[in-house]
Amino acid sequence: MCLRILIFTLFVIGALNVQAKNIAKTTVDARWRTSFEFMPIESDKDMGLIGLHYDIYPFKWCADCYMGIGGYSGATGEEGGFFTAGLTTGWTHKLSSNFKSDIGFHIGGGGGSDATYPGGGLIIRSHAGIQYVNNFGINLGVANIGFPNSTKVDKYDSHFYAGIVLPTSIWVDSLDLDLKNYNSGGEVGFRVSPAFLMYRPIQEPITKSGTYTSGNRNDDITLMGIQLSWHYGDVFYPLEMYGAAGGGVDGYATLFSGIGYQRDGIWSDSFLFESKILIGVGGDGRLDTGGGGLLQPMIGLRLRLTEQLSFAAFLGKTYGLDGPFESTNAEFSLSWSSKMPKSEGVGASLFDDSVFEFSRWNGALANKTYFTSSDILQTDGEQFASKLHLFGVQLEKPLNNYLSVVGNTYWAHTGNIGSYAEGGLGLKANLSIVKNIDVFAQTQLVVAGGGDVDVDNGFLVSGEVGVGINLIDEMFFDFSYGYTQSSQRNFKAEMLTIKLRWNTESIFK
Repeated sequence: MCLRILIFTLFVIGALNVQAKNIAKTTVDARWRTSFEFMPIESDKDMGLIGLHYDIYPFKWCADCYMGIGGYSGATGEEGGFFTAGLTTGWTHKLSSNFKSDIGFHIGGGGGSDATYPGGGLIIRSHAGIQYVNNFGINLGVANIGFPNSTKVDKYDSHFYAGIVLPTSIWVDSLDLDLKNYNSGGEVGFRVSPAFLMYRPIQEPITKSGTYTSGNRNDDITLMGIQLSWHYGDVFYPLEMYGAAGGGVDGYATLFSGIGYQRDGIWSDSFLFESKILIGVGGDGRLDTGGGGLLQPMIGLRLRLTEQLSFAAFLGKTYGLDGPFESTNAEFSLSWSSKMPKSEGVGASLFDDSVFEFSRWNGALANKTYFTSSDILQTDGEQFASKLHLFGVQLEKPLNNYLSVVGNTYWAHTGNIGSYAEGGLGLKANLSIVKNIDVFAQTQLVVAGGGDVDVDNGFLVSGEVGVGINLIDEMFFDFSYGYTQSSQRNFKAEMLTIKLRWNTESIFK
């Protein structure tokens, strides 16, 4: 009997050793990049624009070429709520050990109110500049911004910009197996949190037209969003995005970043104290945030539910930096957290898959076209264009081989709804029918608004079916058709979506 147990034990250990393997990864350069510039709205009025981008250098055949996603938002002036999002590509060239030239091109969609750049929402921007980089960098140059399908006469401008650059890197697959195990790079904490944020406005009234959001009072405003944060010891750096989901300000959106502090051992090991101070931009809908710059200090408690799951509740305030807005806030979030191996300065390593988890996820760039019903009108009584085009980005986290959680955002670029934007969260079912071809069905709940589109309380429900074709390696072309409508059917449309999707993975401890 003992011999049988010994043989069985050795068999199990051997099987585990066979299953465990080293996976080779190497790094490619990446960066966070910001800019600030002034775009003339009228001869005597400028809009201060903040840009935020994430770029990677993925090409072996052109190591200095980059591509990325990002956008621009109003921060000063009177155009709070001006938001755009899109794609950037460009080229940097090393001039010396610390200086680089930077030439790039950005195309996207979005906009602000009809007083800013009315029209379809398409934005194009080119830039040429110089960077000084030493751990972090300073970015200076000249940019040209244009809104080609705007109905405004003065829709192009060239001007100076300035910003900062934060170099980083990401892990990608490697064919080189002559490497050492990863053991010296250290770890970075990472947390992702779906969240609700509630505003209780203080000043009265709060709309751009000088009225209340509901009769003779202001409604409380509910926002839905996503939070990402990177943790270095007790200090963390958050990035938070929200869209209005109620309160009579559909189309209102915010983007925040800042710094936070977290401390364990409050009452017990299960509770953590957290505080954070965020600075960002927000506006659109009917909410008057002036130029759009916002300051948001928050304080709260976090309860650990499991090693990776936690629930947090915060209280705080939001202040307009260039406008009259002020509110008292309550925030609730459910978080998943883990640790990632640092990539900066490591180069390449082998990762033991019994120690590290390789989490699959999919990204996609998309164009969605709405074909609206003939009986649906814009809020100003005008007829919709026959086709409404939106640019989008989607992230997809597979739960298993057949089911995924998806999140996406879309921004109008053609069809005279330039300030219209969406943010959605839903589920996708996927099935491989033959080699290199998948079929899928996707449904989601969408927070939407702007562009004189009547989305009732700010919600859309949508569903679609489609087919995915494997092009090369982990790259797919997706084609889908579906239907969307608001809660009271004031907006309804058929939709055609085309996506370029790629599969990748992240490494967690």
